[in-house]
Amino acid sequence: MPLDNTTDEYEEIKTSFAAAKVELGNNDWTLTPRVYWRKNADDYFFVRNQAVFNSTTSDVLGGELNFSTQSALGMTGLGVNIQDTKFKSSRLGDRKRTQWSIFGEHRFTFLAGKIDLTPGFMFTTYSDFGNGFFPGIDLGVKITEGLKGYASWGRTLRIPTYTDLYFSNGGNLPNPDLKPEFAQNFEAGLKYGKNGLRLSAAAFVREGSDIIDRTKTVATERWFPTNVSDLRLFGVEFSADVAPRLVLGLDDFFPIKKLNFGATYLPKIDYKTPSDRQLSRYAADQLRWQINFSTDFEVAKKFIPTLNVRYFERFTLPKGFDSAYKGFLTDVRLAWAEKNWRVFGQVNNLFNKKYTESNGITMPRRWFSVGLRRRFNLFIDVKRAQSLA
Repeated sequence: MPLDNTTDEYEEIKTSFAAAKVELGNNDWTLTPRVYWRKNADDYFFVRNQAVFNSTTSDVLGGELNFSTQSALGMTGLGVNIQDTKFKSSRLGDRKRTQWSIFGEHRFTFLAGKIDLTPGFMFTTYSDFGNGFFPGIDLGVKITEGLKGYASWGRTLRIPTYTDLYFSNGGNLPNPDLKPEFAQNFEAGLKYGKNGLRLSAAAFVREGSDIIDRTKTVATERWFPTNVSDLRLFGVEFSADVAPRLVLGLDDFFPIKKLNFGATYLPKIDYKTPSDRQLSRYAADQLRWQINFSTDFEVAKKFIPTLNVRYFERFTLPKGFDSAYKGFLTDVRLAWAEKNWRVFGQVNNLFNKKYTESNGITMPRRWFSVGLRRRFNLFIDVKRAQSLA
C-alpha cells in the first residue's frame, strides 16, 4: 500500500489511567487483588482546523483477583478477571462490552526440578461474542547449569475491533457480522543465564483461522472486512542481555550498565484468501526483519541515559516508497532514578525518519516526551497481622 500522503491530518489523544494492587499472603500462599481504570479521548481531524472527523471516548473499568499457592504437588495459580468497556464514537456509535475470564495453571516438577511441566487454561466470555476455552502447556528441561530447553503450545483468539465492525467511509465498509479469529501457537528454544549473561534462541509457528482481512475483487471497490483468510507463519528469534560489569568483572565505574539485543526473522508467510477476493489489505502486512539494540548507561549512580536503535523491514516494499517500509529508528532517554521514583525525558525518532507502521499508516517524525514514575510498595504479612491482633 502506498505511503499515506495526507499531510493535513491531525489527531489529539488524551489518556487517563489509574490502578491499585495489594499483595496478601505468607510463605505458602499469595492473594493479589487489583483494580484498574483507563479513559481515552481521541479527536481525529482529516483536515486540520476544520470540523472534527471522528470523536471517540472509551472507558475501561476492571478488576482481577490472583491466587497462588505452593504445595507438595507443585505451584498452583488461579485467577478471575472482569472488565467493562464503554465506547462512544461519532462515527462508530455507542457500544458496551463486558468480559469475564477465569484462568488457572499448575506447575509440576520432576527429577529434582530438572523437568517442569505447566498445563493451564483460560475460559472467557464476551457479552457480544460468546464463550471460548483456551488451553495451553509449557515444558522446560534443565540441560546443564544455566542452560534450559523449553517448548510451549497455546490457543488464542482475537475479537474484531470496533473499526472492523462499524467504520464506514469512502474507502471502507463495515461488517457487524464478523466473528473472532483463532490461532494456535507453537514455540521451542533454548535459554542460557549465568553471571550477567542471558541468551535465548527459539523457533515458532503460528497457525490462524478465520483471520480478519479487508479484501475486494477489483481496485475500484471499497475494502470490506471478512473472516476469509487462513494464516501460517514460521519465524526465528534471538535475544541477548549482557551486564558488562558482571561478565567482565569490571567495577561500578564502568559506564555501561546493560546491553540488550534482539532479532526476529520471518522467512515465510502463507496467507490464503478465497480466489474470488483478488486484493488483500493485510496479506503481507508483517515485519520480515525486526532488530533491536539498546544500551543502558549509568553515570553518577542515579543518572541513567538509554540509547535504543531499531531496524525494521516489512514484507511489502511498494515501489518508490520502500525507504518508508524499512530502515533504522533511534530513541534516546535521559532518566534520574531514586529508590521509589524516576523522572525521565525522551526523544523518539531522533533522526526524524519518515516511516510507516501497520496498514501503511504514516508515523510521527521526531517527537518528545517527559514523565514521572512513582512506586508504592505494600505487603501485608497475614500471620504477623494475626499475631498482633
